Amino acid sequence: MKNKERMLVMMEERKYKVADIAFAYNNEKLISLLMERGKAIKTLKFDDMRSLEAKMDEVKGEDTDGVPNFEHWTIPACAFVTFETDDAKEMALDLATAYTKLCDKPELVEDDKEREQIHEDFKLIGDHVFDAATVTDAPDPTDIIWENRHFTDKQILYRSLLVFAVCILLLVASFLTLLTIAQGQIRYAVTFPPVDCSNI
Repeated sequence: MKNKERMLVMMEERKYKVADIAFAYNNEKLISLLMERGKAIKTLKFDDMRSLEAKMDEVKGEDTDGVPNFEHWTIPACAFVTFETDDAKEMALDLATAYTKLCDKPELVEDDKEREQIHEDFKLIGDHVFDAATVTDAPDPTDIIWENRHFTDKQILYRSLLVFAVCILLLVASFLTLLTIAQGQIRYAVTFPPVDCSNI
């Protein structure tokens, strides 16, 4: 694990520092209700605002997988770590890839104690480990639409295909409209040909 040793040395030398950590939570229901509440306040619909606040209190009391929603919302689902340099980010990604390779081929480390120590070093919160499946390259936190973060890749693909289909339909509709107008102009020109009035 040369990458890990190199990164530890560089972090000790303060060459690679974490600039910021932004946590994300599985609180899309709460965000949706807060957005609706904001719209109600904006349009001065205070009865709707109060009913939404009651709904928020109701949702807070519900359970998700046996855990109360309020507690579930306060546990980070993921973290966006921003390093001060791009090299640090690349080093972290390389480290995660190297650990994934080690998990796939445990024979790379012969000593059992050393292998156990490496697994211990790469443990994160809960059941997560510092591997390529957990640690991925991400956009800047300021570029993320946080209320849309809960959409899965399948849902994003479905929505993209839907948008693509609508664009194709609009293009076909505009083509047919232009074709109809052009045909109308041709029919008009045939029905009423231009006449030279000086010869009449």
